[in-house]
Amino acid sequence: MIYDCLIIDDEKSLLDATSEYLNLFGISTVTAESQEQCFEVLSKDRVKLILLDINLGDESGFELCKKIRQMTDFFSFITIFSLIPALYPHHHLTVRCILQLF
Repeated sequence: MIYDCLIIDDEKSLLDATSEYLNLFGISTVTAESQEQCFEVLSKDRVKLILLDINLGDESGFELCKKIRQMTDFFSFITIFSLIPALYPHHHLTVRCILQLF
């Protein structure tokens, strides 16, 4: 299957909220809570955009990004993000940029 966006985040509540929000705008999403789930999704589905959390528990979003880039070349865009409103009070601008891609 082809999805507009793969969202990778170890915090289930943020993962679900981000997915549901993007779905409201007609953006099809698939989610993964770990590196293993990410590769499971990528082995069977295609995605146009990846939203990747930089802090995946014991895993690094930056390292996962490198692995994804090495694994395949069909991704045109990978975003590294962190949804910590206290540190990033303008995170809603990221959502606007995502919506403009579609």
